[in-house]
Amino acid sequence: MKIQWTIGRKLFGLSVVALAFLAIVGGTGWLAAASQLSTTSEHLLEAQEAIRLQMEADMAHDAVRADVYGALLAGQKGRSTGPRRTPRSWRSTAASWWTPCRSWTA
Repeated sequence: MKIQWTIGRKLFGLSVVALAFLAIVGGTGWLAAASQLSTTSEHLLEAQEAIRLQMEADMAHDAVRADVYGALLAGQKGRSTGPRRTPRSWRSTAASWWTPCRSWTA
């Protein structure tokens, strides 16, 4: 028995082949995207942590700078009283400054 390939059957056959290729390509893309999703989310979390630590370091830097400017201003005015920080408190500030940085790995 010979199959007659009419235009309708040819179009139907090509449509089935096109849908099969579409399913294969779409499935491959979906699997690739799903595997990249977890890696990308890990990178985003690392970047978020780096930005948070940078902001904390910037705030600590501003606090130290304010202390230095305050000490300079107090020295210029000749004040012997006022808010002074001892080296012990500077060490505690430095310790609080470096503790988050040690926990972060590059």
